[in-house]
Amino acid sequence: MSINIEVLPRANETLNMLRNQPSVQAPGILSGRIILLELKNRYLEQTNLLPARYVNPQVGRISETGQLGSVYDKVVQRIGQETDYFQEYHEAGAFDDIFGRQLQDRKIGGVKIKENVRKLPGNGQFNNSVMFPRIKLDFEIPDSSQVKAGILSSVALTGLPPLNVGTIFHELVHRLQIPGKGAGVLDYVSYYFIGRGYWDIPLVEAQAYRTGYCNTRFSSPEEFIASLTGAKSEYSQAYDKSLYQVKQDEITVAVKSIDSLRALGYSPRDIGRVLMRYRMFNRKTGTYPAIQRLIDQAAEEANLDEAGVNKLVHVDLMERNLQRLQARLITQEELLQAVA
Repeated sequence: MSINIEVLPRANETLNMLRNQPSVQAPGILSGRIILLELKNRYLEQTNLLPARYVNPQVGRISETGQLGSVYDKVVQRIGQETDYFQEYHEAGAFDDIFGRQLQDRKIGGVKIKENVRKLPGNGQFNNSVMFPRIKLDFEIPDSSQVKAGILSSVALTGLPPLNVGTIFHELVHRLQIPGKGAGVLDYVSYYFIGRGYWDIPLVEAQAYRTGYCNTRFSSPEEFIASLTGAKSEYSQAYDKSLYQVKQDEITVAVKSIDSLRALGYSPRDIGRVLMRYRMFNRKTGTYPAIQRLIDQAAEEANLDEAGVNKLVHVDLMERNLQRLQARLITQEELLQAVA
């Protein structure tokens, strides 16, 4: 089987279509895309080249026969060529560290990693010092072969990176939210003097959880929040602590704001810079006013009203999900061919 990218939309494809069409056509374009993408997602969700029970044994076999490195390299190459799966990892400066060096340098995106730290609130924590940022983990990074095997198994099963990789990338996203190389005076002034109280926590966590193919990336904002804060969620304890009992409505607005920015073409670095500067939540209006202005401006450029932005967010989630599903099938295909 060959995955045909020509019939499976790329990330932000709909946004680019909208920018090149008169505003009167936006509702029809969005409605048509929703129908098309829902059908494609439903079909690919149900498609499996390799049953789940065979995935780990297959990875074990290629490891035993010395094929792990070559199969891994082929999978990464194909996913990079045929999908946009790695787009946000590249934009965040993490691709080479994760998928090229398998985190063996104990660095990601220029940030050093400290392993086996006790009593963290979750699996990982970002030390948000501007001068000496660090990512702390409560686990040890496996050797290169184990990381490769873990990525192959996890992507073949779910289309998602393994939890340890997702945790490390999540913490790196927090690095994008504080001033660093290339930051301007406004970034530093905003970061230090506008305030860093509880009100910015929902935004920074929403971006970190939503970026990359990690955790519950593809659910609606409401489902996403429920999965993080629900009693049975593996993320709920750490997430609830990090939110410092922030009200539910603020969390919902934060997630929808991040989703809107991403759907409207903002990269992880773009969003990180937005969060450095504009984090204040207005309880009277129930919005982050400065961020909402940016959303409104980008929506106007894409010929969208508020309802159109909401539809575009739905479309964007489906377009990105198709990248995940393609990555899953590519990995399954290569695992099958390696032991054929």
